[in-house]
Amino acid sequence: MEKSKIQLQRAATREMVEAELCDDIAEEHLQSWEARWAKAMDAHCEGLPDEATPEDSHWKWRPIANHYRSDPKCSLFAIVRDGELQGMMINEVAEGVNGQPLIYVGWLATAPWNRPEVQTPPRYKGVGGAMVAAAVELSRRKGYGGRIALHSLSAAEPFYLKCGMEDKGFDSAKGMEYFEMSETAADKFCPKTTTP
Repeated sequence: MEKSKIQLQRAATREMVEAELCDDIAEEHLQSWEARWAKAMDAHCEGLPDEATPEDSHWKWRPIANHYRSDPKCSLFAIVRDGELQGMMINEVAEGVNGQPLIYVGWLATAPWNRPEVQTPPRYKGVGGAMVAAAVELSRRKGYGGRIALHSLSAAEPFYLKCGMEDKGFDSAKGMEYFEMSETAADKFCPKTTTP
C-alpha cells in the first residue's frame, strides 16, 4: 500500500494539518471503521426518522471494500490522520456519456465527525475534496485527462457542483443525479503539478 501526504484543515482553528492518502482500504482501515466510524454514525442516527439520517448511514464498508478489492478495474482509497480513518472512496474505470474513458467514483464518504450536520464544528475539512482530487489524479495517470464521473446522493450535489462537476441529469436507473468532470474542469479544480 502506497501512502502520500495531503493537507486537511482543522475546522476549529483553520490550521492546515498533514494527513495520509492510502491507495487501498486495508484491514486496519476497516477495523477503524467498525470501532469508531460505524459506532459514531449509529449514535448520530439513533432516534432520528429515516429521512433525517445521512443517506450513506447504511453503507457497510467491510463487504463493500471486499467486493471491489479483487476487481482489477477498481481502485480503493482511504484518508488517515492521527491514526484515525477520515474518509474512504472506491473508483472504477468506466465510460462517460460521450464514450470517453474516465474514472467513475462509485463510493465516497467522509467520517461522521467531519460532517457539519453531525458535529459542530466538524473535526477536519477537505476530506471530500482530497478524495475528488485523488480520483482526478488517478484519471490522469491512466491517460483519461482527469475526467471523472459519479452518481450523487442528493445532499452531496452542491459539493460536487462546487468542485466543478457538471450535472448531466437524473439517471432513472440509479434514482440519482449523474455528474461528470471534464478535463478542463479537472485542471481548474486540481491543477497539474509541474516537476522542475
